[in-house]
Amino acid sequence: MRADGSEKHRWAVQNWSHGTWLDQTDVMQGTLLPPGHAIVSASPNSAPHEVAAAVSGPYYWHSAPSSDGQWIVSDTNWPDIGIQLIHVPTGHFRTLCMSDSGYAHPHPVLNHDASNAMFTSDRSGISQVYCVEISDAFKEEVAAENTLKKDRAADFPD
Repeated sequence: MRADGSEKHRWAVQNWSHGTWLDQTDVMQGTLLPPGHAIVSASPNSAPHEVAAAVSGPYYWHSAPSSDGQWIVSDTNWPDIGIQLIHVPTGHFRTLCMSDSGYAHPHPVLNHDASNAMFTSDRSGISQVYCVEISDAFKEEVAAENTLKKDRAADFPD
C-alpha cells in the first residue's frame, strides 16, 4: 500500500518466508516454508510463480536477488547442500559454495550484477562475513544446465 494507506494490494504470501523485492519492480521473491522446496515470486493479487522447482529441489532458506532480477542466491537446509545460485529465467540452480556455518544463518546476498555474493558464517568460531566471486563462466554453466538437480535428484524427495 502507499504510505497514506491507499492502493492496498495483497501478495500471495501464504506459506512464504524471507521475502524480498525483485529489483525495482512490484514483484516479490521468497522461499516457501517447510515442507515447500521452492523459491517463488509473485506480483500483487497474483498466484505465486515457482522460480526454482518445488518438487525436486532443496529446501531453500534465505534468498536474495540481483538488481536485474535474473539471479537469486539462497542458502539451503534439510539437507544443507550449500549456497545455491539460481538463474531466474530457467529455474536452474547450482552450488556456489558451502557456508560451513554452525549456528549462524548465512543470509546470502548478491551485488547488483551477481558478480559477488556475500554471506555470514561462524566456521571460524565467531560470525564473519565472506565474499565469493561469481564468474561469468559459472553463471553461463548454471543457465545452460541444471547439473545439481540432475546429479542429486535422489537427495530431494518429492
